[in-house]
Amino acid sequence: MVKNISVYGEMHRYLPVIAHRNGFRVTEIPVRHHQRKYGSSKFGLARFARGAFDLMTITFLTRYKKRPLHLFGSFGFISFMAGFVVLVILSYERLVQQKFLSNRPMLFLGVLLIIVGIQFFSIGLLGEMITATRQDHDSFQIKRLVGFEDEHGYKNVKP
Repeated sequence: MVKNISVYGEMHRYLPVIAHRNGFRVTEIPVRHHQRKYGSSKFGLARFARGAFDLMTITFLTRYKKRPLHLFGSFGFISFMAGFVVLVILSYERLVQQKFLSNRPMLFLGVLLIIVGIQFFSIGLLGEMITATRQDHDSFQIKRLVGFEDEHGYKNVKP
């Protein structure tokens, strides 16, 4: 398993999740913990924050690595639709109720939400393009070779 996974930063905390994502079986083994004899714990607020960021990274990679448009497109669609609704309401007020929009910050909010929505959707599309063109050879594990010979002429060699 260790040869087949890539761990960087402080991702060692999430080795079971990474191993499971790569198709390995994960189980727990009871261990006996001993009290600390020397020194003090190095765990603090900064280490907690790094662990939280690593958790967000692992969550993103396990759920959206192969389909980034599902994440960014959802945010983009929600933002775009919220901006569209705001602008429809403001258009109704301007055209039917004859209200002036020059002193209304909602106009800027509606335009901002639409622009942000388009940007999120565009980021999702770019992520899909990168995912589609990326050659990811480590996305599966070879369990058994079938129909191939090794250097000694043996067939069906298990790696």
